[in-house]
Amino acid sequence: MAESLDYGRGDEKKHEEKEIDLLIKFPDIILRFIMWIWRGLDYYGILPASIVKNDPMYASVYVTNLGSLGLNSVFHHLYEYGNTSNFIAIGKIHKAPIVDENGELAIKDVVRLGYTLDDRISEGIYFVKAIELFKNFMQNPEILENPPSEEDIKDYLEATEGNNVRKETMA
Repeated sequence: MAESLDYGRGDEKKHEEKEIDLLIKFPDIILRFIMWIWRGLDYYGILPASIVKNDPMYASVYVTNLGSLGLNSVFHHLYEYGNTSNFIAIGKIHKAPIVDENGELAIKDVVRLGYTLDDRISEGIYFVKAIELFKNFMQNPEILENPPSEEDIKDYLEATEGNNVRKETMA
């Protein structure tokens, strides 16, 4: 990951920029034909691995840190290109009133996350459970220091299986 970040932050021209520089040299009619082919290959999921490998639109989750630019989080739009179906936008750290563990009102540093999820890939209940799990990890990062035990996995699966909306609505 560090290597990818260094590459993205570097001053040398990226391969994507070189590809774009080459493409814009073509006449408009040829460029339209190339893009038509490109979109068709993407639609059928047969773009070459050399293209997909470093394309951020081919990812499980796309995370953008708008807070690093001093901006608030947003609800990012989805793209028809690629297969990224989850976007998380991290906003800037700011002070907000929070009710603490003792029920007292306190001013604390918080950050907002904007989630955009493609409901075509899963039912909403599974997204809610995933977001709740993610929130728990963010509030208790020490959990991530060790892999879960088989007992923890079994307990989690039993707890979530009992809340399966599809089973409840079909019964």
